Amino acid sequence: MSFRRLIRHHIWRSESGSVAVHIGLMLVAIIGVAALGTEIGYLLYKHRQMQSAADAAALSGATAYMTGYPSDLKVEARAVAAAMGYTHGVGGATVTVNRPPLSGSKAGDSSTVEVIVSQPQTLHLVTLFRSGVFSVGARAVATLDAAGIYCMLALDPAASGAVALLNNAVITNPKCGVADNSSSSSALTLSENSSIAGAISVHGDWTLANGASLPGSPLIRNGPVIDDPYAAVQLQTIPACTGQTSSGKNNLTLNLTPGHFCAGWDFMNTVTLNLAPGAYYIDQKMNLKNNVTVNAMGGVTLIVNGNYPIDI
Repeated sequence: MSFRRLIRHHIWRSESGSVAVHIGLMLVAIIGVAALGTEIGYLLYKHRQMQSAADAAALSGATAYMTGYPSDLKVEARAVAAAMGYTHGVGGATVTVNRPPLSGSKAGDSSTVEVIVSQPQTLHLVTLFRSGVFSVGARAVATLDAAGIYCMLALDPAASGAVALLNNAVITNPKCGVADNSSSSSALTLSENSSIAGAISVHGDWTLANGASLPGSPLIRNGPVIDDPYAAVQLQTIPACTGQTSSGKNNLTLNLTPGHFCAGWDFMNTVTLNLAPGAYYIDQKMNLKNNVTVNAMGGVTLIVNGNYPIDI
């Protein structure tokens, strides 16, 4: 065999170059899969980013609703979402704020805020096969327990004057708010220079007359109904009737200890009550009128043991 024929025969029979061809073809597929995986990873990243924005916006909206500031919770929620990169109406982004939520287990719950953040995303490699536009969104709901800032809660669902302060009655502690579950337009009534220094949440509305004021914050009209924090509490056995005085008037100072006041409380005209820590069961009536001062010396609970109006 001549040298020329030998070389030609060797070239025809050689298969060493086929590996490079196979690798080249595989690289195209590998690079395509890697690119697609990168785009899918980006899509998941954007979803997580939207979820974080929705979570923060819902919490901020719920906080605004419970505190009453700012008055428009949608503005607050959308501002927080914008700070996290999703401005409503910009770049196709939509930030929907609902109170109450329109879906889910909290649908219709007026104390809950729902935020939905969405924005279309384009995967360029997918456009080789179909539309590469994907709608990506995230939803979050938030509820704040407002009961913690209120130390007085009226449970009547409809009464006018469910809480009423008259004749210079003043609740001076700014950490002692008043909540009222009545839907009446005069659920909370203050007159004659009465005032409440703490937060106010009324399911209905309040009326102020003759120098009465609500200097505290937040002040919430048409607020949520607040659950009775004692609804599931089993009271201890009520003790026997105490021998302590249950009434008095005209410049008295009384030091009371826990017990069962079967005749109720009826104090008026500049009386000071100093209450030692413990539970006070009060039957029949609770009347505190005309400059009565009640000093709770820490850990005091007044239990209205009956169904009667409280007159302060």
